[in-house]
Amino acid sequence: MKTVSENMTKLREVHLDGVNLSSVSPLSFSKFAHLISLSLYDCNLHGEFPMNIFQLPNIQVIVLSDNENLVGSLPDFHNGSQLQTLHLYGTKFHGRLPDSIGNLKSLIELIIERCNFSGTIPSSLGNLSQLEVLDLGGNNFDGEVPATLGNLSQLKYLALGGSNFIGQLPATLGNLSQLEHFNLVGENIKGQLPSTLQNLAKLTYLRIVDTGLTGELPFWIGNFKLLESLTISGKFEGQIPSSLGNLSHLSLLKLYGESFNGMLPKTITNLTQLSYLIISDTSLTGPIPSSLYRMPLLTEIWIENNKFTGPLEFENVSSSPLSYLSIKNNHLDGQIPISVSEFPNLLQLELQSNNLSGKLQLEIFPENSELQILGLSDNNDLAITSSSTNSSVHKFDTLLLSSCNIGETFPEFLKTQDEIRYLDLSNNKIKGKIPSWFLNIGVDTLSNLILSNSSFTGWERAQLITLPWKNLRLLDLRLNSLEGSLIVPPPSITHFFISENKLGGGIDPLFFVIGAIGGFVIISKKPKWLANIFGRYLQ
Repeated sequence: MKTVSENMTKLREVHLDGVNLSSVSPLSFSKFAHLISLSLYDCNLHGEFPMNIFQLPNIQVIVLSDNENLVGSLPDFHNGSQLQTLHLYGTKFHGRLPDSIGNLKSLIELIIERCNFSGTIPSSLGNLSQLEVLDLGGNNFDGEVPATLGNLSQLKYLALGGSNFIGQLPATLGNLSQLEHFNLVGENIKGQLPSTLQNLAKLTYLRIVDTGLTGELPFWIGNFKLLESLTISGKFEGQIPSSLGNLSHLSLLKLYGESFNGMLPKTITNLTQLSYLIISDTSLTGPIPSSLYRMPLLTEIWIENNKFTGPLEFENVSSSPLSYLSIKNNHLDGQIPISVSEFPNLLQLELQSNNLSGKLQLEIFPENSELQILGLSDNNDLAITSSSTNSSVHKFDTLLLSSCNIGETFPEFLKTQDEIRYLDLSNNKIKGKIPSWFLNIGVDTLSNLILSNSSFTGWERAQLITLPWKNLRLLDLRLNSLEGSLIVPPPSITHFFISENKLGGGIDPLFFVIGAIGGFVIISKKPKWLANIFGRYLQ
């Protein structure tokens, strides 16, 4: 690069994006005095970037993003600079933004996210009349968001996330009539959303998360008719405004916040373009509208850790596009309707930690069902049954059946599950020995097996030494009544828990080889010599 820089000093454009320049000093580029465009995205640059490049008379584009070991600071900018694009995302540029940044009258894009800049934002930033993209996120800025940002009449993209801004949002932000993308993060930003923000008629993306903003989510949020993505979390309170149903272009909606209460407005089902819905960690209650599951484009629903009540209702869902449905950690009750098996595209169904009851027969899921993950744990009154051991029964990837009413005998419906990868039967009332046929289930696929806190006494297969599962990584047998010698897990194991049992007898030497190669082993009542040899592996 040194030879190139000496022989090509009249270069006007240098674009080396993605080229590994780890052995090249950034100072090499300072000799290109005629540069118009310099793009060194993701070049593994390190060291100090020469300040004079920012002051070259003809420079218009500087892109240095994703060079995490590149250090530098910004100089004083002179009047007449032609700089239009400045991208420093993901570098170690530091220091304050100079007041003279307001001299960059031609600047269109300023992206300095995930750097180490600090101090206050200079009010002169509001002089950048051509600016369309401003990303200040992930720095150490403090002070208030300057009101002069409202002067950026051409601004389309504004990100103020992940710094230490304080005070209230300036009402002048409502003057940004061209704004399409607004991302705000900062727990020290207080007060309420300025009502002037309702003037941002061109917004397509709005994300306000982890701020100190309070009050109710304003009704006028439904005025953003072009909005496609809305994420709200933090200290907002009260009911979700019914005006959300006016957001006819919305495809993504995420709502978090324990102070949200009341019922989910039925108007949410007016969002015919919605494809992704998260409502999590709120105090919302009442029933979940059954029509939600029939929305024409909705493929993912994650309604978790709320207080929704009432029965599950899955009516006329045979044309539903849903692939992921999680309604865990709510207060839903009643039986799981048979119609749950009629979702044609469902891959994941999670209903854990509710108050569901009655019986669920696994045969309701047809052999050709798309369902891979079924989560029913922590529904103590829900009985999981199957009257068939026919191989044509649907095969699951993951079964989460902890704290269900499975019964006292080992569930024979598992005989058909020879493709199972993750199985949790913990905290049930299963007694006796683990049957021999179970050792033939998921020999090539099983990676996580959790059988803790039951009443297993051992393995039915006589003189069992090594478990057969070739890819098993986690085995949890804690809090049972296992007797006899310690079993040997397969070499693939990384986490093996077997404390609080009645084990005795010898320990196969093969176990120690596996334990040393693997990771985490917990054994009850281990002898001192064992602890001395294997130390941290035996906790």
